[in-house]
Amino acid sequence: MPFDALAYVFGRDASYWYRVCQALGRCSIVGTTVKDPKLLPVNLIADEKHSWRLGERIYIPTTVAGGCFLGVDLVESAGTKALVEGYKSFQTEALALSPNYRPETVNTDGWEHTQTAWQTLFPGVQLILCFLHAVLGIRKCCRRTPALLQEVTGRLWHIYKAPGKRQFSQRLRRTQEWAKVKVGPETVQQKLLNLKAKSPKFQVAYDFPDAYRTSNTLDRLMNYRAPCTLQYAIFPPLPGLSPIATPSDGFNMEFSSLRQQN
Repeated sequence: MPFDALAYVFGRDASYWYRVCQALGRCSIVGTTVKDPKLLPVNLIADEKHSWRLGERIYIPTTVAGGCFLGVDLVESAGTKALVEGYKSFQTEALALSPNYRPETVNTDGWEHTQTAWQTLFPGVQLILCFLHAVLGIRKCCRRTPALLQEVTGRLWHIYKAPGKRQFSQRLRRTQEWAKVKVGPETVQQKLLNLKAKSPKFQVAYDFPDAYRTSNTLDRLMNYRAPCTLQYAIFPPLPGLSPIATPSDGFNMEFSSLRQQN
């Protein structure tokens, strides 16, 4: 049935009936994706995408596992309180499917408010620090020196491939000893030395063989989602209704909390 025909018979316009159609079946991302409570993943990745809506910065708390989006929401800040509400949509849907659900680990980029939000929603969840974010942060500081960039990158991924905690600590220690002598730029050297304090959070992953050690899985989904946002058009909100999303948000018909706002 074309939306123009629905508008002709029942009034309003085609865009209205398109939005109504898209809203059908969006009640639970977790419930419609996983379905079987026994298949709920215990190892997750969480991160926030920065975006814009009507000229205002917004944040999109995203939960991913098994190559699928399991939680997506919109919040107006990246503080603890806002992120608790943002990630709560995943918690609500997961508990609706399995009341006793408790994830074992969640991989984050190290943002304190993200980690606090997850510990608030799921007390006892183990936090794993994304190693990829650490590598990218250090690489950014030595892009103008290709030789140093290659050497540092190689050493960092050599640390990452360590088969156990002991080897991880040994390789990190040797890299830091090398950095004190061989690395000239003070910023790069300091970032390498700062990895010592982060090491315990990297090593948590060795206690959970199936846990995510980097955010690659989430990043791939976000990179795929970005071009799709260009297909959406911006429409002014109807009187009395909040705007649901702009093209930069993507998945503007799929955020579980938006149905509550409208």
